[in-house]
Amino acid sequence: MGPALSLDKLTEEADIIFKGRAVSGGPVQDEWFKPYNGFIACQTEFKVVSVSKGEARSDKVMFRHYDQSPDPRGYWFQPQYYHFEAGSTYIVFAKRSGPDGVVRQLWMNHNSKRLLQKP
Repeated sequence: MGPALSLDKLTEEADIIFKGRAVSGGPVQDEWFKPYNGFIACQTEFKVVSVSKGEARSDKVMFRHYDQSPDPRGYWFQPQYYHFEAGSTYIVFAKRSGPDGVVRQLWMNHNSKRLLQKP
Protein backbone atom coordinates (compact mmCIF):
# COMPACT_ATOMS: atom_id res chain seq x y z
CA MET A 1 0.00 0.00 0.00
CA GLY A 2 1.13 3.49 -0.72
CA PRO A 3 0.52 6.93 0.74
CA ALA A 4 -2.95 8.38 1.26
CA LEU A 5 -4.81 9.28 -1.93
CA SER A 6 -5.00 12.91 -2.99
CA LEU A 7 -8.27 14.84 -3.00
CA ASP A 8 -8.06 14.85 -6.81
CA LYS A 9 -7.96 11.02 -6.85
CA LEU A 10 -10.80 10.74 -4.30
CA THR A 11 -12.86 13.17 -6.39
CA GLU A 12 -12.17 11.16 -9.54
CA GLU A 13 -13.28 7.90 -7.84
CA ALA A 14 -16.51 9.32 -6.36
CA ASP A 15 -19.88 9.44 -8.15
CA ILE A 16 -21.16 11.89 -5.56
CA ILE A 17 -19.51 14.19 -3.03
CA PHE A 18 -21.78 15.86 -0.52
CA LYS A 19 -21.69 17.67 2.77
CA GLY A 20 -24.30 16.26 5.09
CA ARG A 21 -25.43 16.06 8.69
CA ALA A 22 -25.68 12.53 10.08
CA VAL A 23 -29.25 11.87 11.23
CA SER A 24 -29.34 8.20 12.20
CA GLY A 25 -27.77 4.88 11.35
CA GLY A 26 -27.83 1.17 11.92
CA PRO A 27 -27.08 -2.25 10.46
CA VAL A 28 -28.09 -3.05 6.88
CA GLN A 29 -28.12 -6.18 4.71
CA ASP A 30 -26.12 -5.59 1.53
CA GLU A 31 -24.34 -8.36 -0.39
CA TRP A 32 -21.53 -5.97 -1.45
CA PHE A 33 -20.22 -5.98 2.13
CA LYS A 34 -18.36 -9.19 2.97
CA PRO A 35 -18.55 -10.37 6.59
CA TYR A 36 -15.50 -9.55 8.73
CA ASN A 37 -15.09 -10.29 12.44
CA GLY A 38 -15.55 -7.13 14.49
CA PHE A 39 -17.22 -5.12 11.68
CA ILE A 40 -20.76 -4.74 10.35
CA ALA A 41 -22.39 -3.21 7.30
CA CYS A 42 -24.29 -0.06 8.28
CA GLN A 43 -26.46 2.54 6.65
CA THR A 44 -26.28 6.13 7.85
CA GLU A 45 -28.95 8.64 6.85
CA PHE A 46 -27.57 12.09 6.00
CA LYS A 47 -29.48 15.33 5.55
CA VAL A 48 -27.77 16.93 2.56
CA VAL A 49 -26.33 20.40 3.16
CA SER A 50 -24.64 20.80 -0.25
CA VAL A 51 -23.39 18.72 -3.20
CA SER A 52 -19.94 19.25 -4.75
CA LYS A 53 -20.10 16.48 -7.38
CA GLY A 54 -22.95 14.46 -8.78
CA GLU A 55 -26.59 14.86 -7.86
CA ALA A 56 -28.70 14.21 -4.78
CA ARG A 57 -32.29 13.61 -5.85
CA SER A 58 -33.66 14.59 -2.46
CA ASP A 59 -32.44 16.28 0.71
CA LYS A 60 -31.48 12.94 2.25
CA VAL A 61 -28.90 10.33 1.25
CA MET A 62 -28.44 6.86 2.70
CA PHE A 63 -24.72 6.01 2.93
CA ARG A 64 -23.76 2.33 3.27
CA HIS A 65 -20.43 1.60 4.92
CA TYR A 66 -18.57 -0.65 7.31
CA ASP A 67 -18.43 0.32 10.99
CA GLN A 68 -16.99 -1.44 14.00
CA SER A 69 -19.37 -3.92 15.56
CA PRO A 70 -21.12 -2.71 18.73
CA ASP A 71 -19.99 -6.03 20.21
CA PRO A 72 -16.29 -5.91 19.22
CA ARG A 73 -14.25 -9.07 18.97
CA GLY A 74 -10.67 -9.67 18.04
CA TYR A 75 -9.87 -9.31 14.36
CA TRP A 76 -6.86 -9.80 12.15
CA PHE A 77 -8.08 -7.54 9.34
CA GLN A 78 -9.80 -4.15 9.21
CA PRO A 79 -11.82 -3.18 6.15
CA GLN A 80 -12.16 0.50 5.33
CA TYR A 81 -14.70 1.61 7.94
CA TYR A 82 -16.41 4.77 9.18
CA HIS A 83 -18.26 5.81 12.30
CA PHE A 84 -20.63 8.79 12.22
CA GLU A 85 -22.14 10.67 15.17
CA ALA A 86 -25.75 11.86 14.79
CA GLY A 87 -25.87 15.65 14.58
CA SER A 88 -22.30 15.99 13.24
CA THR A 89 -21.54 17.20 9.72
CA TYR A 90 -19.27 15.35 7.30
CA ILE A 91 -18.01 15.55 3.72
CA VAL A 92 -18.76 12.18 2.10
CA PHE A 93 -17.16 10.75 -1.06
CA ALA A 94 -19.33 7.87 -2.33
CA LYS A 95 -20.31 5.57 -5.20
CA ARG A 96 -23.88 5.13 -6.36
CA SER A 97 -25.33 1.82 -5.22
CA GLY A 98 -28.72 0.27 -5.74
CA PRO A 99 -31.89 2.34 -5.44
CA ASP A 100 -32.06 6.12 -5.74
CA GLY A 101 -30.73 7.90 -2.70
CA VAL A 102 -28.50 4.97 -1.66
CA VAL A 103 -24.72 5.26 -1.98
CA ARG A 104 -21.80 3.30 -0.54
CA GLN A 105 -18.22 3.81 0.51
CA LEU A 106 -15.73 4.06 -2.37
CA TRP A 107 -13.93 0.79 -1.68
CA MET A 108 -14.08 -2.11 0.70
CA ASN A 109 -10.47 -2.16 1.87
CA HIS A 110 -7.84 0.36 2.87
CA ASN A 111 -5.68 1.47 -0.02
CA SER A 112 -3.09 3.50 1.86
CA LYS A 113 -0.89 2.92 4.86
CA ARG A 114 -2.16 3.99 8.25
CA LEU A 115 -0.08 6.79 9.71
CA LEU A 116 1.33 5.94 13.09
CA GLN A 117 2.04 8.80 15.45
CA LYS A 118 5.23 8.79 17.48
CA PRO A 119 4.86 9.37 21.24
